[in-house]
Amino acid sequence: MPLWHAGNPGFGDQVPGTQLLQSQRRPDDRHVGRADIEATRRGLAWCIAVIAALTLPEGNRQNAVTVAVVLAIGFLWWVLVLRRRLNAGTAGPPGQVVL
Repeated sequence: MPLWHAGNPGFGDQVPGTQLLQSQRRPDDRHVGRADIEATRRGLAWCIAVIAALTLPEGNRQNAVTVAVVLAIGFLWWVLVLRRRLNAGTAGPPGQVVL
């Protein structure tokens, strides 16, 4: 089972190319199908609307600069660190999380 799947039960079925076989699914995995995709779309739309409302008006230009800097730092971290960890399979929690 991929390491990232342990923290996101059911999400792996929605990502193209990462479908899990039924025999690989754990009994406690949640699977709500298309509702996951719809919730993700609505969440992204909400985030875009909030960011736009806080950065587009003239009085909030400093917010736009802050958002751009934070996104640039996150992108650089993804390019320089996270991609390597994902490809090596070392990203994620240090061990199996027991709830």
